[in-house]
Amino acid sequence: MVEITRSIIEIPSPVYVTIVEDTPILKIEGISGGFGKIKANIKNWGDQPANEITWAISIEGGFLQKIDLTFDGDFENLEVDNVEIINSKFILGFGSIEIDIVADAVNADETTSTVNALICGFLILIIR
Repeated sequence: MVEITRSIIEIPSPVYVTIVEDTPILKIEGISGGFGKIKANIKNWGDQPANEITWAISIEGGFLQKIDLTFDGDFENLEVDNVEIINSKFILGFGSIEIDIVADAVNADETTSTVNALICGFLILIIR
């Protein structure tokens, strides 16, 4: 025999509701290495254009921890579903490195992506 009971869930009063407006959502995608440079895509996944976007690619590590580089830049806006390609300058080194990429806009939250890679001279291989 199965017994069925009723339960009442009490919701504390007052109930607060947060209304989220349409906002831009930045996402870092397609991080790649190759011949002496690191490349990534910044995409706006949100519902509104992103304004005054700043970005930075930071690289640390290498043989005897001798690599400590940061490349940065900015661009005016990024429309919904559009992509901006960012690149580092030429990199030369040896060993394992950690790559941190950060993107931020005045009207969007900061986003960060971190990957590990190997650098052998000018060849950069992303480790997935």
